[in-house]
Amino acid sequence: MSYSLSRDLHFTIFFVIQSDAIIDYGWEYVAPEYATYAALSFWLLLAEGGRRSGGLAVLFVVAIISLYPLYVASMPEIISGVPSTIWETANFHMYSEESYLGIPMRALGLLVSWVYAIWSSFDLYRRWRIFLLTWHLH
Repeated sequence: MSYSLSRDLHFTIFFVIQSDAIIDYGWEYVAPEYATYAALSFWLLLAEGGRRSGGLAVLFVVAIISLYPLYVASMPEIISGVPSTIWETANFHMYSEESYLGIPMRALGLLVSWVYAIWSSFDLYRRWRIFLLTWHLH
């Protein structure tokens, strides 16, 4: 097993074991110190995965967007907000349902369900049409 795969497996096991505590104690806002280090490490690992799969352009875009809570106070008033520390940002990204995995998974699930519903409707129509045409010809 490669080192990278082993590291990914360790993070996965950590999140599975701690899943109840993550939800019950609201780790997206305040997490134990060891969990904060794990969140920061996994955040960096995800950024590296983006760099390896999409190149430096993907890493640059992901870095700008995911580091937004750090420099939000210096933005124009209409898009400004309360800044967070690097630790709070890492916790929110890794443990929240609204960040790295929450919104993309929800969007993917919605997209997949609608595509499947539309495709299955067309497929059902096509199959019935083939059945009726072949039945009528016999």
